[in-house]
Amino acid sequence: MKSTQFLVRVLMVLVLALPSVYAADGDNLPGGAGARNDPRGNTGSGRDKHPDVDQNIDNNQRGPIQATRTMIDGVTGMTNCQGEYALCLASTCKPTGRKIKVKKDDGKSFTVFEESACTCPVITAEIAQQNGVGLTAIAAVNEGNMNGSCEHPPGKIWALYNKDILLYPQESATPPFRPALANMQTCPAGTVGSNCWNFECTVDEKPANGTRTATCFCAINDGQFGREVRPYDSLFTAAGGYFANPSSACSMYPANGWLQ
Repeated sequence: MKSTQFLVRVLMVLVLALPSVYAADGDNLPGGAGARNDPRGNTGSGRDKHPDVDQNIDNNQRGPIQATRTMIDGVTGMTNCQGEYALCLASTCKPTGRKIKVKKDDGKSFTVFEESACTCPVITAEIAQQNGVGLTAIAAVNEGNMNGSCEHPPGKIWALYNKDILLYPQESATPPFRPALANMQTCPAGTVGSNCWNFECTVDEKPANGTRTATCFCAINDGQFGREVRPYDSLFTAAGGYFANPSSACSMYPANGWLQ
């Protein structure tokens, strides 16, 4: 019964919180020949929608600290949070040498993982507007190290996800954190990654090349919902998408989603 409930929650994440498996033109994302293609397809429609893809985003706007939510799932607390958040899917990470407690199930039990630190762009109202969506993201408020709510203290922010945010500052771009469309790739089974979804971040004092960023403390090899990654699980990420050798990011503890 527990395994069935877990599978149901994973399916909810894949449907609600992760990128679509197929882009509009049929390219398979992530993985396969289309893994590093424009997530909106190669027809040019994505770049036409975002004519300012090579321009820096004005990051002076601040979002609300308190966010509203709509409960989706009572066990994990799957929720739509409104307000600014960190988006870590395109970031590489570094181990801190510390441990981090990760909530699982309904937030009443914990698993301990190795901790990593990742620098992630802050998604602002302006970035959301450029993507044609509202400033909202999927969270599981009973998971990670969230406390059953979208609220966060001043100077802190949650690492969350919105599958419709495709144009945002990319760590691997030149210069780093230049706004660009996400280039997804699949890292092979055995890749050691970092799960940042539902984890707390500290907003950085100084912007990176004009982009507001946050340092997020994430769980290494946490397969979401406090489950350790299995040896045969592969990983998808946008980290390294603009490196000369994108696959090199697979050895940099990339922030990720897991393919089971």
